[in-house]
Amino acid sequence: MRTYLAHNIRYLGIRISTIIPILFVLFATYLFFNSSVTIFNFNIRNSVYLYIENLEWWLQIIIYITVLSFTVSILLIILSFFFLKKREIFESSKNIYEVLFTKNLINHIYSESLNKAKKVNNASFFRVMINNKLAKEVFFSSIIRFQLLISNNLSAKLNTLIEDSGLARSYKHFLYSYSKSDRIIAIKIISYINSNAHIESITLYLNSTYNAQVESKFKKYKKVIYKYMNSNNITLSNEATTALIKLSKAKDLAHILSKRKHISRLGINTIIAAVEEVNKNDIDFNEILRSENTRVVAVGILLVMHYDKIKYKSIIREILERKEVLLHEIAWEAFTYFSDSDEDFDFMTSKFKEETSHNKMSIVNSLHKFINNKKLTTFLDDVINNEDVELKVSALKILFEVNISVLLTYKNSTDKKVVDAYKEVTDITIF
Repeated sequence: MRTYLAHNIRYLGIRISTIIPILFVLFATYLFFNSSVTIFNFNIRNSVYLYIENLEWWLQIIIYITVLSFTVSILLIILSFFFLKKREIFESSKNIYEVLFTKNLINHIYSESLNKAKKVNNASFFRVMINNKLAKEVFFSSIIRFQLLISNNLSAKLNTLIEDSGLARSYKHFLYSYSKSDRIIAIKIISYINSNAHIESITLYLNSTYNAQVESKFKKYKKVIYKYMNSNNITLSNEATTALIKLSKAKDLAHILSKRKHISRLGINTIIAAVEEVNKNDIDFNEILRSENTRVVAVGILLVMHYDKIKYKSIIREILERKEVLLHEIAWEAFTYFSDSDEDFDFMTSKFKEETSHNKMSIVNSLHKFINNKKLTTFLDDVINNEDVELKVSALKILFEVNISVLLTYKNSTDKKVVDAYKEVTDITIF
């Protein structure tokens, strides 16, 4: 509560500091056209008014605009130099922190041979050095970067370092920040050191039982992360979703996804990557595929494809009856991926005409698995003669594998589009 209040006060202070210059300009404008202004019995005189009071109104406005423009120009020049210098100092400090923190993080990570005193010194170093917001940002960003670059699980050692350095409370400060980048840093760190995939390694490293008290350490932050999952900022939304997947059990996946109001195709891919990272092989695919929530089902279908769970093909076939565009496309991609029987061939070809171009392409591209089906050539002929050029090309490519003699008959077709598609497939187009 204290951290949240501090952020609100800081946010309010920033807004007030923005309003004050505007109020000052309005006050200066009013004073410019008046001889004096009285505020709380304090009289402020305008010495310039004596020189402009007898001028025409339009000339007064010209003088006012000239003075205002000159003042603003000078102010902008001063601010430009100020912020440029501030930026230089910021970049210089950031580079220094990155070098120092990287060196000491490496020492800590590969400290198996170091004695206890040396490890304590590492924690003391960070405790002393990390005394401002920039230092915290660089420190946490360095931890995230290390985990991305190094395949080994470093969560146990880095979790201990954060605890010993007294920086654990910084998660809360960053998590409630109005800065999107701060929130993302906090979410990544929280999910990383407390994910279920890392619990066992932390337990072994600390030589203690990982009990419920430790496990619930960051649960109070989950409510906030759930809120960020539906942020208008796509990056923050995807990071929050990824974090919740890491912080939760596999059985909770359907519940987590149902709380997200919108999931794009990119968002779905991010979720798939997160699930793969934590290796949630015990997902209840049946529950996800049977969900009434379209977004949950779409993710479930892609997970089924990712883990090659062909036994769910019949459920995916049922999902094809649902007409939500994205879900329908993903379902067709999955069904054509798993199709392997003559029954599947008959089902796909019977549905072909009523499908979109995207789904038709998914169907045609899967037909190379049915080169021994007697109905294939007839179906391909129908596609070549009646569908668009892109589908014609795909159908001719499959026909190239099935029956090259039939393919050659399209060389002299009266349909120019068929001939063009034939040339592209046989690679004899003349430029």
